[in-house]
Amino acid sequence: MVDLHTDNNGRLSRAVVTKSTGDRAVDERAKQAAINNFHRRVIMPRRQNTTYHQPVKVYDPEPAF
Repeated sequence: MVDLHTDNNGRLSRAVVTKSTGDRAVDERAKQAAINNFHRRVIMPRRQNTTYHQPVKVYDPEPAF
């Protein structure tokens, strides 16, 4: 789970991993995915300081044999 925080102008100001997988690299990828998808999911962010909770699933590709 990643919490995305907006500022007074509705711009993304902070992203925090609130439910860790225990793997820092995976958590960082989940946070980046949430940031990259923020404006696709929240087209018109509220104009005040707001927190959006975004569940994120990160899948590792399976090796091709």
